[in-house]
Amino acid sequence: MPLTHFICPDKVHRLISECLTKCPLESGRCLSLPTLTEIGHDRQWMGTPSTTQSLNPTRLEYLKIKHDYAISPFDRAFALLGTRHHRRLELVAKSIEGLEAEKKLTGEVSGIVDLLEPNGDNGTWRLIDYKTWGSYQVAKFTGVKQGVYEIHQVELQLNNYRLMASELGFNITQLFI
Repeated sequence: MPLTHFICPDKVHRLISECLTKCPLESGRCLSLPTLTEIGHDRQWMGTPSTTQSLNPTRLEYLKIKHDYAISPFDRAFALLGTRHHRRLELVAKSIEGLEAEKKLTGEVSGIVDLLEPNGDNGTWRLIDYKTWGSYQVAKFTGVKQGVYEIHQVELQLNNYRLMASELGFNITQLFI
Protein backbone atom coordinates (compact mmCIF):
# COMPACT_ATOMS: atom_id res chain seq x y z
CA MET A 1 0.00 0.00 0.00
CA PRO A 2 1.28 3.47 -0.64
CA LEU A 3 2.10 6.54 1.30
CA THR A 4 -1.26 8.36 1.18
CA HIS A 5 -1.34 11.00 3.91
CA PHE A 6 0.75 13.78 5.37
CA ILE A 7 0.70 14.44 9.11
CA CYS A 8 0.18 18.19 9.09
CA PRO A 9 1.65 20.60 11.67
CA ASP A 10 -1.73 20.58 13.46
CA LYS A 11 -1.28 16.75 13.80
CA VAL A 12 -4.23 16.02 11.49
CA HIS A 13 -3.72 13.32 8.83
CA ARG A 14 -4.65 14.70 5.41
CA LEU A 15 -4.59 13.13 1.98
CA ILE A 16 -1.44 14.12 0.09
CA SER A 17 -3.60 15.05 -2.91
CA GLU A 18 -5.56 17.46 -0.67
CA CYS A 19 -2.37 19.15 0.50
CA LEU A 20 -1.09 19.47 -3.06
CA THR A 21 -4.37 20.89 -4.41
CA LYS A 22 -5.09 23.47 -1.70
CA CYS A 23 -3.80 23.42 1.83
CA PRO A 24 -6.73 23.53 4.28
CA LEU A 25 -4.67 25.19 7.02
CA GLU A 26 -5.36 28.86 7.65
CA SER A 27 -1.61 29.49 7.87
CA GLY A 28 -1.05 27.88 4.44
CA ARG A 29 1.30 25.13 3.34
CA CYS A 30 3.94 23.99 5.80
CA LEU A 31 6.47 23.52 2.96
CA SER A 32 6.62 24.63 -0.67
CA LEU A 33 4.44 22.90 -3.24
CA PRO A 34 7.46 21.43 -5.11
CA THR A 35 8.86 20.09 -1.82
CA LEU A 36 5.55 18.48 -0.82
CA THR A 37 5.09 17.05 -4.32
CA GLU A 38 8.51 15.42 -4.29
CA ILE A 39 8.35 13.99 -0.76
CA GLY A 40 4.79 12.76 -1.30
CA HIS A 41 6.08 9.91 -3.46
CA ASP A 42 7.34 6.58 -2.18
CA ARG A 43 8.69 3.50 -3.93
CA GLN A 44 6.01 1.02 -4.82
CA TRP A 45 6.34 -2.60 -3.68
CA MET A 46 7.33 -4.73 -6.68
CA GLY A 47 7.25 -8.13 -4.99
CA THR A 48 10.99 -8.49 -4.26
CA PRO A 49 12.53 -6.93 -1.16
CA SER A 50 15.32 -4.44 -1.67
CA THR A 51 18.57 -4.54 0.26
CA THR A 52 17.79 -1.34 2.15
CA GLN A 53 14.23 -2.49 2.82
CA SER A 54 15.61 -5.72 4.28
CA LEU A 55 17.69 -3.74 6.76
CA ASN A 56 14.60 -2.11 8.24
CA PRO A 57 12.49 -3.83 10.88
CA THR A 58 10.38 -6.54 9.23
CA ARG A 59 7.12 -5.46 10.83
CA LEU A 60 7.61 -1.87 9.64
CA GLU A 61 8.17 -2.93 6.03
CA TYR A 62 5.30 -5.43 6.15
CA LEU A 63 2.91 -2.75 7.39
CA LYS A 64 4.08 -0.30 4.71
CA ILE A 65 3.32 -2.92 2.05
CA LYS A 66 -0.06 -3.94 3.46
CA HIS A 67 -1.49 -0.64 4.73
CA ASP A 68 -1.75 2.97 3.66
CA TYR A 69 0.34 5.18 5.89
CA ALA A 70 1.14 8.79 6.75
CA ILE A 71 4.36 10.73 7.30
CA SER A 72 5.25 14.17 8.54
CA PRO A 73 6.69 16.16 5.63
CA PHE A 74 9.39 17.52 7.93
CA ASP A 75 10.65 13.98 8.60
CA ARG A 76 11.49 13.52 4.92
CA ALA A 77 13.98 16.40 4.57
CA PHE A 78 17.05 14.15 4.40
CA ALA A 79 15.30 11.82 1.94
CA LEU A 80 14.74 14.78 -0.37
CA LEU A 81 18.34 15.91 -0.04
CA GLY A 82 19.63 12.38 -0.56
CA THR A 83 17.53 11.87 -3.68
CA ARG A 84 18.80 15.10 -5.24
CA HIS A 85 22.38 14.32 -4.22
CA HIS A 86 22.19 10.86 -5.81
CA ARG A 87 20.57 12.18 -8.99
CA ARG A 88 23.21 14.85 -9.59
CA LEU A 89 26.11 12.45 -9.00
CA GLU A 90 24.42 9.87 -11.25
CA LEU A 91 24.26 12.37 -14.12
CA VAL A 92 27.96 13.18 -13.76
CA ALA A 93 28.95 9.51 -13.49
CA LYS A 94 26.95 8.57 -16.59
CA SER A 95 28.87 11.20 -18.57
CA ILE A 96 32.21 9.55 -17.70
CA GLU A 97 33.16 6.49 -19.72
CA GLY A 98 33.90 3.33 -17.76
CA LEU A 99 31.77 4.12 -14.71
CA GLU A 100 28.66 2.15 -13.76
CA ALA A 101 26.14 4.42 -12.04
CA GLU A 102 22.86 3.34 -10.45
CA LYS A 103 23.52 -0.28 -11.42
CA LYS A 104 20.48 -2.47 -10.75
CA LEU A 105 21.31 -5.73 -9.02
CA THR A 106 19.11 -8.75 -8.46
CA GLY A 107 19.27 -11.88 -6.39
CA GLU A 108 17.16 -13.03 -3.49
CA VAL A 109 16.82 -9.31 -2.82
CA SER A 110 17.26 -6.40 -5.20
CA GLY A 111 19.46 -3.36 -4.94
CA ILE A 112 20.85 -0.39 -6.78
CA VAL A 113 24.54 0.39 -6.42
CA ASP A 114 25.22 4.10 -6.57
CA LEU A 115 28.59 3.73 -8.31
CA LEU A 116 30.94 1.04 -9.55
CA GLU A 117 34.30 2.55 -10.43
CA PRO A 118 37.33 0.80 -11.92
CA ASN A 119 40.15 0.54 -9.39
CA GLY A 120 43.05 1.14 -11.75
CA ASP A 121 43.75 -1.12 -14.73
CA ASN A 122 43.88 -4.43 -12.84
CA GLY A 123 40.25 -5.45 -13.44
CA THR A 124 39.09 -4.67 -9.92
CA TRP A 125 36.29 -2.32 -8.92
CA ARG A 126 35.37 0.02 -6.09
CA LEU A 127 31.76 -0.10 -4.91
CA ILE A 128 30.53 3.26 -3.64
CA ASP A 129 27.28 4.04 -1.82
CA TYR A 130 26.34 7.68 -1.23
CA LYS A 131 24.90 8.67 2.13
CA THR A 132 23.26 11.90 3.24
CA TRP A 133 23.51 12.02 6.99
CA GLY A 134 22.96 14.63 9.66
CA SER A 135 25.54 15.30 12.34
CA TYR A 136 23.97 12.88 14.83
CA GLN A 137 24.14 9.98 12.34
CA VAL A 138 27.76 10.86 11.53
CA ALA A 139 28.57 10.90 15.25
CA LYS A 140 27.04 7.45 15.66
CA PHE A 141 28.87 6.08 12.64
CA THR A 142 32.25 7.48 13.61
CA GLY A 143 31.99 6.16 17.17
CA VAL A 144 31.51 9.49 18.96
CA LYS A 145 28.08 8.16 19.99
CA GLN A 146 27.10 4.49 20.25
CA GLY A 147 26.30 3.41 16.71
CA VAL A 148 27.01 -0.31 16.44
CA TYR A 149 23.61 -1.02 14.86
CA GLU A 150 24.07 1.68 12.21
CA ILE A 151 27.57 0.50 11.32
CA HIS A 152 26.30 -3.07 11.03
CA GLN A 153 23.47 -1.94 8.71
CA VAL A 154 25.90 -0.21 6.34
CA GLU A 155 28.24 -3.21 6.35
CA LEU A 156 25.35 -5.55 5.49
CA GLN A 157 24.09 -3.26 2.74
CA LEU A 158 27.46 -2.82 1.02
CA ASN A 159 28.42 -6.46 1.32
CA ASN A 160 25.10 -7.58 -0.13
CA TYR A 161 25.68 -5.22 -3.07
CA ARG A 162 29.22 -6.61 -3.38
CA LEU A 163 27.94 -10.19 -3.59
CA MET A 164 25.32 -9.32 -6.22
CA ALA A 165 27.80 -7.25 -8.28
CA SER A 166 30.33 -10.10 -8.10
CA GLU A 167 27.74 -12.40 -9.66
CA LEU A 168 27.67 -9.99 -12.62
CA GLY A 169 31.44 -10.30 -13.04
CA PHE A 170 32.61 -7.27 -11.09
CA ASN A 171 35.68 -8.07 -8.97
CA ILE A 172 34.93 -5.75 -6.03
CA THR A 173 37.97 -5.12 -3.85
CA GLN A 174 36.98 -1.91 -2.07
CA LEU A 175 33.77 -0.65 -0.46
CA PHE A 176 33.18 3.06 0.20
CA ILE A 177 30.40 5.18 1.66
